[in-house]
Amino acid sequence: MRVRSVCRHCNNGWMSDLENSVKPVLMKMAVHDTGPIQMSEMALLIPWLMKTAMVFEAVRAGTIPFYTPEERESFRKTLISPSGTQMYLGRFDRQGFPDGPLGIHGNDMRGRVEEDPVNSVVGYASTLAVGSAVFQVVTIGSKNKIEAKNINVITKRVIGDAGVRTILPFPSSALEFEWPPADSFHTTGDLDLFASRFRA
Repeated sequence: MRVRSVCRHCNNGWMSDLENSVKPVLMKMAVHDTGPIQMSEMALLIPWLMKTAMVFEAVRAGTIPFYTPEERESFRKTLISPSGTQMYLGRFDRQGFPDGPLGIHGNDMRGRVEEDPVNSVVGYASTLAVGSAVFQVVTIGSKNKIEAKNINVITKRVIGDAGVRTILPFPSSALEFEWPPADSFHTTGDLDLFASRFRA
């Protein structure tokens, strides 16, 4: 897919390198493989997820981009995700569904900071399903982009126990993660609810 927010140099350079390096990890997760995901594999997956979220967030029509030019440039140089970012991994039970991507969902989010109801929180959540793998990238910050502490994000939609259906690999200091999670998303409705659970 071509997007106008990416220059040719980036698309054919570091972004292409990310795409090529992460393919073995994506294939492992997209099919029904089971077993641990090593830290070295997460080191490839996490930058790719952040890059993908930033690219698709930038091309939304009629919206002001959430990620600032400074955050994008910093990520390009360091491959370090912006402050306030969390990533979730889940698995979709594809029985009865064709192979291939099910689509990308992106939505703005809102919340509040504990003991500071005036300082509202803004953010962006991007959800992607590839094969049997479901990925969600969430970045939150205060309205003026200063890092907000003790953020309590308003979650409007919850599907069962998120801790059972998803893994939180970032931020984390774990050396490996067992794949897949204990439970899966079983319908496209489950995925839609999961993707929109932070919707503003």
